[in-house]
Amino acid sequence: MMVPQQDISSFEHAPNNAWDIQLDRAICSHVQAGLNYEWLVTNGLGGYAAGSIEGATTRSYHGLLVAALKPPVGRTVLVTKIDEEVTVPGKEIVRLGVNEYHDGTIDPQGYHFLTGVSLEADIPCFRYQLNEQLVLEKRIWMEYGQNTTYIQYTLHGELPQHVDDELWLTLVPFCLSRNHHTVTQGSDDWQFIVDAQENRCRIRAYNEAPVYHLIAGPSAFFSPTGLWYWNVLHRHDVERGLPGQEDVYQPGIFRLPLAPGMHASFVLTAESTPAHDFGSALHEEAVTEALQRHQHRVKQILATVDCSVDNLQHRDAVLA
Repeated sequence: MMVPQQDISSFEHAPNNAWDIQLDRAICSHVQAGLNYEWLVTNGLGGYAAGSIEGATTRSYHGLLVAALKPPVGRTVLVTKIDEEVTVPGKEIVRLGVNEYHDGTIDPQGYHFLTGVSLEADIPCFRYQLNEQLVLEKRIWMEYGQNTTYIQYTLHGELPQHVDDELWLTLVPFCLSRNHHTVTQGSDDWQFIVDAQENRCRIRAYNEAPVYHLIAGPSAFFSPTGLWYWNVLHRHDVERGLPGQEDVYQPGIFRLPLAPGMHASFVLTAESTPAHDFGSALHEEAVTEALQRHQHRVKQILATVDCSVDNLQHRDAVLA
């Protein structure tokens, strides 16, 4: 679900279907406007993924994997966000992430490339114009009944003829391990425990912390970094008089090849035993099957509910 942070009661020009939500470039490429729009997906356990459409975490509650470790409570922020970088022909690096810091700095400024955000049933879809030829789409959803988030990237367009440069997608995850009501203060002496393999890693913030996994496809490779990013701002928490500044940990980066028409999927999970196919040669098939399961379930739900915008300001417009 996507809603603006302010003025949710203004629906004079809303579509007939409350789930038919589309935001165009006028909003998406204007960072101060885009940071007021937020999306949310849930897993039926109390866990969720949420963020601003720009990608910056404007609340401490935001995260790509907020697991309900003691359903329906025990909500724990494990992965706050992922910044993406795409190496396009000519070896130009297009940075799609957006982070806001305590002094007002916004870096990277990936909102310049965000041309649209839409809701496909309950799945947010983000579209980035990389250059004149290439568009990258990103979709995010969760497995019902599991603390598992899927992020699927799809490249559209054509490469110029006689271009031999490979396209690469770099994923930069930011990790924590905290109650979703709190914030984290990092330390140079605090290094997360990261068990790395070629295309995946197993993470614990400290010995007694919950374990979670980041898994890419078989053609990806993971490079450890172990960096703290200091003084990230959660602007809407500051507006509410809450602690609005924290440090986030980058355990490493994933790099994976891209080609027009192909999917590249990333799995975040706090399940003790991730599905065997994740990270294997069947990785993309497994994620596609997860997407189809999700779409089938949501289609059944939407067939039984009122999707009109009548009286929407007095209704709870969240599909869980």
